[in-house]
Amino acid sequence: MAILQALTNQGRVVGGHLASGSVLSGHGGLTIQHPRNPFKRPKLSAETVREWEELSTREGVVGAVGQAAAKAALPGMIGKAVGAGLGAAMKSGHTVRVIWVDGNQSVIELPEKLFLIFSALLKGQQVVTDTSEVPPWGWTA
Repeated sequence: MAILQALTNQGRVVGGHLASGSVLSGHGGLTIQHPRNPFKRPKLSAETVREWEELSTREGVVGAVGQAAAKAALPGMIGKAVGAGLGAAMKSGHTVRVIWVDGNQSVIELPEKLFLIFSALLKGQQVVTDTSEVPPWGWTA
C-alpha cells in the first residue's frame, strides 16, 4: 500500500476518527476525503488540528515481511527487485497522530512529499516527545 501512496501522492487515515479516509493535496492545503461521504473533506489546518506528533514505526518488521513476501511470490531477480523496492517505500513514509480541535484523534500515514507539506502547514501544532528513554512497555522506574 505504501508504494501506491507514494506513486499517487496520497496518504491515508489508518485509525481513529475518519479511518479509511484518503489524505489529498490541493485546494490550498491538505484535506481528508471522508470514508463514507465523498463530498465531505475536512481540512488539515491550524484551525482544525490542535496538535500532532510523529510516531515511531517499526519499519524493520514491516519492511522485512513485505520483502520476504515479494521474494517468495516472484521468482529470481524480479522478486528481489520488488522486495527491495517495497522495503524502500515502507521506509519513506511517515506516521503521525493528529488530535483535532474537537478532541477526536486520527493516525495518518503520509508519503514523504505530503509529510513535508503537512509539517510546514502545522509546524505550530507539532508536539515533540522524547521516547528514546521510554521502554517499550511505556513506563519508567
